[in-house]
Amino acid sequence: MTQASQTGQRVCHVRIREVAREAAAELYESMMSQNVFYEAWKKQNTDVVGNEKELVRRFVDRNWVKCIDFARGTLAHMLTRPDVAESLKDEIMNVLTKDQVLRNKRVANTRLSKAN
Repeated sequence: MTQASQTGQRVCHVRIREVAREAAAELYESMMSQNVFYEAWKKQNTDVVGNEKELVRRFVDRNWVKCIDFARGTLAHMLTRPDVAESLKDEIMNVLTKDQVLRNKRVANTRLSKAN
């Protein structure tokens, strides 16, 4: 599980993080297909220009957090799809439940630490 900020923004279940990272990689592919974004990204990462894998990794590392809500929503939407196996739905529900418990725990701990 991931915990990285005082706001609770980056707190999520490891499976949510995996989906968010995949979404960030897809976002990279979509954005970088437009030359203006790709050129700007290369200018910000001049030390790895020519190493596409590293450019993608840096983008994902920097932006996966922005995809957490998308990841949660995507998994929640999968629960409504008739073509998703019940066993996978059970696994998704387990992940979303644990994610919510983790988020609630993090928020409660943050409030307690601020009160003291």
